[in-house]
Amino acid sequence: MKIEFVTLGTHQQYEGIRATVLDKTDGEIDSPTLKFTEIWGKKKLCHPNFREGMNPHIWIYNGIAEWYAYQPTSADYKEIANSVCDYAELFREQTQEMKNGYSMTQQM
Repeated sequence: MKIEFVTLGTHQQYEGIRATVLDKTDGEIDSPTLKFTEIWGKKKLCHPNFREGMNPHIWIYNGIAEWYAYQPTSADYKEIANSVCDYAELFREQTQEMKNGYSMTQQM
């Protein structure tokens, strides 16, 4: 699996993670984007410019990548890691079934 931060259309603003599942012989199998907002929701801040909250994202400022306004907590990072692991687990289970000879075509 390859993990990378992705922009969703705004230059130098990264709003999610793309988790690409790769197969050694067939290449890319699946490549969903896990948006920070979908995982964490809109974050409330004690800041007059963000009274309604904000969508978490990383931006490039003066050549440095950093979180914009909202700083994720260790619980936030754990939640992202769990989301990626849950997704990866789907493919691990399929691979294990294939090794054991239980592919869907064999079951039908």
